[in-house]
Amino acid sequence: IDKRHPERSPVCAVTTLPFREKLLKCCDERGDSWAAEVQNRLHGCIDLVAAEAVYHVNCYSRFVLIKNYNAASTHKKGEGRPEDQGMRQWFDMLCH
Repeated sequence: IDKRHPERSPVCAVTTLPFREKLLKCCDERGDSWAAEVQNRLHGCIDLVAAEAVYHVNCYSRFVLIKNYNAASTHKKGEGRPEDQGMRQWFDMLCH
């Protein structure tokens, strides 16, 4: 834990070369958007140990233990804040 920033999640350093392959295998098993994002980052670095890569312990646990994030998600359609159509139109106009 970072003593200067105790509110931050603890991180661990990658210390073994097979760690990357294990994560890539998990990405294939999960097949969701989070896995695609992790996979894209991993393809940009062959040697995580040499790059002094770190990972959040909590995120790693969630990523590895929940194999199908989409199936485990409890988020239902219609939950959350309703969409503001006026703001949506402004967003679409500015971004497209």
